[in-house]
Parts: sequence; C-alpha cells; structure tokens
Amino acid sequence: MEESLKILIIRYLQGTATSTELEELSTWRNEGDNETTFQEIIQVWKSSTPSKEVKVDIEKSWDRFNTLKQPVKSLYIRPVFLRIAALLIVGIGSLYFFFSTYESSQNELTTITTTNEKKEIQLADGSQVWLAPNSTLSFKNQFDNNLREVTLSGQAFFEVIKNKNAPFQIIANQSQIKVLGTSFNVNSNHTRTEVIVATGKVQFSPASSTNSIPLNPGERGTLDYASGELHKELNTDINFQSWLTGHFVFNNTPLHQVIEQLNEYYQIPIQIESEKGGCLLTSVFNNQSQQEILEELELALGITYAQDSTGIIITSSKCFAQ
Repeated sequence: MEESLKILIIRYLQGTATSTELEELSTWRNEGDNETTFQEIIQVWKSSTPSKEVKVDIEKSWDRFNTLKQPVKSLYIRPVFLRIAALLIVGIGSLYFFFSTYESSQNELTTITTTNEKKEIQLADGSQVWLAPNSTLSFKNQFDNNLREVTLSGQAFFEVIKNKNAPFQIIANQSQIKVLGTSFNVNSNHTRTEVIVATGKVQFSPASSTNSIPLNPGERGTLDYASGELHKELNTDINFQSWLTGHFVFNNTPLHQVIEQLNEYYQIPIQIESEKGGCLLTSVFNNQSQQEILEELELALGITYAQDSTGIIITSSKCFAQ
C-alpha cells in the first residue's frame, strides 16, 4: 500500500480528513477490490481499538519528545503545543504499527487440507474454490495487485472472478494453469495434471516451461510429468463435476468405472471383490444416499455386497462373467 494512501486512511481513522481527502478516499474505495480491503482495515482497526478509555502518560510522552527534538533558537513553540505534538507522534506511531501489522497479516499464507470432506473456500478477490476430499490448497490472505496465485495438490473446481489486470494462476505440482476469469476443474497428483474447462478460457502449461496450450469450454488438457507431454482433446466425461454436485449419468458404463466415480463423492469406499467384467450400467443418480444407490445396483445388476471396517465390498453379481 502506498505511503500517501496510508496517511489518508490514518487521517480518516483519526477523524481529521478534509472534504477533499474524503473525496479522494471515496474514489479509491470505488476502484477494483479496494472497498473489500478498506472494510477489512476498518474491522481490524475496530477490533484492535480498546473499548475502554486508554490512559496516556502525557508527561512521559512529552519528556520523550523533548529529548529527541533539536533546539531551534529562532522559533518559540509553546509547551502545550509541543505536548500535543508528542501525543500525535504516539498516536500516529500506533497507527503506522497497525498498518504494518495489517499488511503483514495480508501477506500470510493460508493452507487448507481436506480429509474425507469437501470444502468451499472464498478467496480474497471473491473467487470461489470447491476443494475435493484429500486435497490441499494454499493461498495468500490478500493477493498481489498484478497476480493472483494459489497452489493445489489434489482436485478442485474453480470459479474465478475476472480481472484483466491480475491473472489468476494455479501451481499444481509440476503444472501451471493461468486464467483471467473462468470456471474449470483441476485434478493433480504426483504423476499427472488434468484440466477440464466449463466456461471461459484457460492457458495450461508445465510449471517449468513456456510451452502451453489454450483450453476452451468442453476441452480437456492433460500433462504427464514423466514425458512432459501436453495433450488436448474434447472432454467426453460428463461426470467430471460429479464429485462436487452428486449428479451422475451412466450410459452402458462398466461397473468398475461406476464404482470409481462414486468413490469420489461418497465417504465410504466401495470395491469389487473380484473384477470379472460384463457389468454395464445405464442409470442416473441425483444426490441420492449411498444406500439408495446400492439398492438400485441390487435391482439393476443383481449385486450382493457386504460391509466391514474397510468399506463396502461387492461380492457377486448376476452379470459377472463366468
């Protein structure tokens, strides 16, 4: 934050700002995300201001000021004004300390890690992130003016607020995704990163390379870390957001793929005791309980299952290959 702006806000907090300064502050507040920053400052200032009257030792403040000032023979300043000046120095010094503390807190890094649950996160610029289970997102409490950067390990769906002056950048293991404003899904692990775009446009590249590919709505990009190969294709996975929405559409889908996708949404894992193939499912599930889905699989595919401490095990099905 510029020094002149700090002084302007200090004068506002002190109640000494002129009408011209108030107008200048109002203009600044109406630009970009400045109003959010201003309200944060006000809230922090209010919470850090004592509710009771603070007693200030005027004599000590005056003595400290008096020892620091250089004598000026040609200028006489009445002691009462010097004492007021000493108090102002104490007050303004406290305000500057407040600003340095506030700015330091804005530069702090927040890291959120999920286990079995999903988590919705609102970033400082208003962008929304839905973090999948077993994933980690790191970000600054306040983004830089010219770049909004986060770090992801795992899977998340992003809805990014458009800001042409500050691109939004995701570092996902060995890959980099850069956008201005869009919505897309990122799934990144230790071997590869996958990006599927819902709206807008995404620039996808290895983190250590300038070689990149543009991704438009309905396209999927993948990066294999071992080969360094970037690949783009049309997205054929209509369930790429199902881990978030709970809405699944299956059309002659092999049972093992059905289970794989269901396991991204439900907390109790399902596994097939012995994969024998031959089971294809055509059905739609819409925010149903896991038990309801198992009952539908019983009817549609004739499965039998058991549950133990590790999860749910499908033991047999009438469509398993003999």
